[in-house]
Amino acid sequence: MGARHQLFVVAETRQRYRTLAVVHHQWLSGKRPLERCLHLLDIFRAKANRAPLTQELRAAREHDDSFWNGRDIFQPFPFIATCLTVGCSFDPDAAYQERVHPLPLNTTLDDIDSEEGITVIDISNLDQVKHCFAFLPRQSGVTWPDKVSKPLTAGRYLSRSIKPLDHVSQAEDDSDSASLDGKDTKDDDYTRSTLDTETHLEYNQVVDRFQSYKLMSEEALESVLSSQVTLVEHVLEHDRSNNSQSRSLGDTAMDKVTTAVLKEPIFDIGIFADVQHLPDFKTKLRSKLMSKAQDRELPSSPVAVGCMEVAFSGESHVDLSVFGTLTVQCLVEVASKILKGGNVKSLDLSHLRQLSEANVTRLLHGASRLESLYLLEMPQISLESIESITKEPASCPAEIYHTEILRRPFIQENHTYSKLMSSIKSPSIKSGRNSPVKNILWARVLEGFGRTQTFCPRKADGITIDWPRLHNGDCALEPTLQLAVFPVNNSFIHLTKLVTGLASFLTCNRKIRPLNGLNEISETGWIMAKSFALAPSTPGGPATKVSALPEILFNAASTAAKIVSTIWPLPFQDLKADEWSVVVINEHDPVSLRDLGEQYRPAMITPKTEKEGGGYRVMSMPKFLEDVMAKGQRTEENGVSDLIDYWKSKTDFVEICQREEIDELLPAFKKNLEIIRDSRPAFEVLKMCWDRE
Repeated sequence: MGARHQLFVVAETRQRYRTLAVVHHQWLSGKRPLERCLHLLDIFRAKANRAPLTQELRAAREHDDSFWNGRDIFQPFPFIATCLTVGCSFDPDAAYQERVHPLPLNTTLDDIDSEEGITVIDISNLDQVKHCFAFLPRQSGVTWPDKVSKPLTAGRYLSRSIKPLDHVSQAEDDSDSASLDGKDTKDDDYTRSTLDTETHLEYNQVVDRFQSYKLMSEEALESVLSSQVTLVEHVLEHDRSNNSQSRSLGDTAMDKVTTAVLKEPIFDIGIFADVQHLPDFKTKLRSKLMSKAQDRELPSSPVAVGCMEVAFSGESHVDLSVFGTLTVQCLVEVASKILKGGNVKSLDLSHLRQLSEANVTRLLHGASRLESLYLLEMPQISLESIESITKEPASCPAEIYHTEILRRPFIQENHTYSKLMSSIKSPSIKSGRNSPVKNILWARVLEGFGRTQTFCPRKADGITIDWPRLHNGDCALEPTLQLAVFPVNNSFIHLTKLVTGLASFLTCNRKIRPLNGLNEISETGWIMAKSFALAPSTPGGPATKVSALPEILFNAASTAAKIVSTIWPLPFQDLKADEWSVVVINEHDPVSLRDLGEQYRPAMITPKTEKEGGGYRVMSMPKFLEDVMAKGQRTEENGVSDLIDYWKSKTDFVEICQREEIDELLPAFKKNLEIIRDSRPAFEVLKMCWDRE
């Protein structure tokens, strides 16, 4: 059942293409594979994702055959897996959300259950990300190379997708005109189909967007899906082209000067006087120092420290990951001097396994402008160490990329319900930049659904929900009310990301709901989790920058889908003073009997103290931000005013939930959530069955 499609992310490593991440998509056909492919291409070529992608590509190329032949490989490259998962299943601009399942890296053709073909993204060269589509024959017993079609362009794939594959002859496949220069052939097979003019125009627009992307070669696709194929020389052309650039006199001069400087006993910046005027002086110096480090020719000396300080001074992104041969003392000294300049916004320490928690903590002290910290492939830095390193708000980066933080959402994919609940109860890993918001309390009223066409009880005005009646009646057991607690304080979600992510969720959810009708609570949880993974770190930041999926939130959605998809598995936790929550009431009226349409009423709430008389403080998001700013909470460099403007521009359709409604909602919310989770025997039965598996 479904339109089954698999998506691979691959890269060349040691003259073989290897799979770095792969997912199964149950519903992907027609032009949707093309749209998901375009979204993935945008993500993988985005400059904002370059640093973590580069580090995981490096890790992949350092592994030998014994690693790739293992049977228990599960998400060794979690950032790439996150990009693939989010990119192919979620697009807030297109109001698109679907569930996908991760597959093992050693997935073979025999493991694939494909009805609508496969998509392959080649990230061997991040400056030139490639792609292709392919179909698998439906008959069994076919061996390589006859089991997979040639690499198909977007136009060719669309033609095969519309015209049943059984009717495509081998001659047609052999005449496939997909060119290796990446230009889509604009095959017009789908023009001759029964598509109406408007749909054909829409398909053409999607195909046209592939013109700027290159297609994978046939040998590369064969290497991806066959364990016997070694790449021929011309497939590796991009490596040679990157390394065979003509060398200028300036390059030669830089080589000589750098080599001479590194032999000196004392560093003297004056020795660079003859080459400082050269174009891209610092770029060439960095390149030479990195080359020396990779060849193990860079000494751990004061002269090397001085050269590196000159090479990286004034740079906003500093990558020290290649300097793994230097001593800890040299690395700490270099990084400290560079960070003191105040210009560094991104620091990459990945693969530097000689650095300890204390070393990293020292480096971050006073690095107030640092936005991103990369600690990939550094197993000596534990998750507990991350919490210690980032506990000071003044020196805590907004984004932290750590292998285990990125991997944990995928590890939980195969965990039992009991293990999920255990992880919720364990101490949360927090950073000094965590927002003061603990939960997002989601209450969705569904009207006009079911055999009885039940409607929510209203007060005398016919508009306001009568929460006490809903609380005391049997409506909680009907499909008219969806309740969920979305935790957001156990992930590295700082205040800005909370605002941008929540705005993205509301906007996307508003577009998706009318299209999909009655949706499961698990889908709402996925939309929320993926909104945070793609949320900009600054107002107006890139919409293609990917960060870690919120672990508990993402896995709670998966748990809800596995058990009973209308039941949210996380319990309600009592709110405490000075702990804030976001309440979002969503009224969905598909039949528009009261002409309400889709309504959203968010509010920031926190319990009042006994001295304040009890109840809740309730305020709008802009008021909350102003209040947080007044109390001295750290916000992004752009300031809280930009954050308020961003929220208003993205959520002009929302209304604030009033205090009276909050006072009535919270008791009903808590009790009804408990009723829904605890009163249905099916929930317990399915939970026990899943745990046994």
